[in-house]
Amino acid sequence: MVVDDEEKANILNTFFFTVFTVENEMLGEIPRNNENPILRVTNLTQEEVRNRLNKIKIDKSPGPDGIHPRVLRELSNVIDKPLFLIFRDSIATWSVPQDWRIANVVPIFKKGSKSEPGNYRPVSLTSIVGKIFEGFLKDVILDYLNENNCLTPYQHGFMRNRSCQTNLISFYEEVSYRLDHGFISTMSSILFISTLQFCGPNHIQHFFCDITPLLKLSCTNVHQTETLIFLLASVILVGSCLVTLLSYFRILTTVLAITSGNGRRKASSTFVSHLTVVTIYYSTMIFVYVRPTTNGASSINKLLSVLYTILTPLLNPFIYTLKNNETQLALRKAKDRTILHFSKCFSL
Repeated sequence: MVVDDEEKANILNTFFFTVFTVENEMLGEIPRNNENPILRVTNLTQEEVRNRLNKIKIDKSPGPDGIHPRVLRELSNVIDKPLFLIFRDSIATWSVPQDWRIANVVPIFKKGSKSEPGNYRPVSLTSIVGKIFEGFLKDVILDYLNENNCLTPYQHGFMRNRSCQTNLISFYEEVSYRLDHGFISTMSSILFISTLQFCGPNHIQHFFCDITPLLKLSCTNVHQTETLIFLLASVILVGSCLVTLLSYFRILTTVLAITSGNGRRKASSTFVSHLTVVTIYYSTMIFVYVRPTTNGASSINKLLSVLYTILTPLLNPFIYTLKNNETQLALRKAKDRTILHFSKCFSL
């Protein structure tokens, strides 16, 4: 148990350093499009500085300079001119004051054991005035990129009114669009099925009207239809499965490259949870549809259909929550109570 504050700070600093990502340096110059004008900062005014000072949230912590945000907001009409001159000189000289480069790194406890460094995340408290200048430059750069169409519509990070949620919504919208407009593969199999003759019983041995049990009711040759469905399922299911597994392989290499043991365990837990869901889903789907013939046990197909249509979505939240410390603690308590209960029963 560490009780000395300086030793605690050194331990946390060492851990934060191990999980810090070092970006690769950019090689060469960025190719410039001659059609776009050069970025120039011309809209910096004293009024703009004053407006940004008035929007400061006074409940935030001060930076290393010790200037409280409430002081900056209350004195906005007094300090707007000197700050404007500092901002203007910084743009002209491509440099900022040294005090704006200093940050106080504060460890924020997340959850779990407080004696584990991996349960803390670092928060950097920098100069509030420096943040105002940084926000101004960010808005200038974003306006330039948007006005000159330098960003794709798929960019969501660091964009106004966009976030991880909008990125996820856009992704699902694109997937839905592709599925809705990918009716050619479905329509081709439907056209083949429509040419078949059904002269026997009309009772499908399945929970829903699937293609495989439907073909078993036909009294004509279904070889061509089976071959078409097999090829389509092989391309769509196996192809998407390979792409998914390739992405998980890249994720696995990233997880193994994490130097921190605690960070690697947390990332591995999330990785295994996602991989388990994907494996259950694709394995059952491929076993049911990627077969050259429909001959097979109907009971097994029905069981696997229930697995990928009902049980997989039902198990998703349970599998994903197994990595949470609270869930693991609750499961351990339930196991201990169960063992204690049975031990009492057998002792009687």
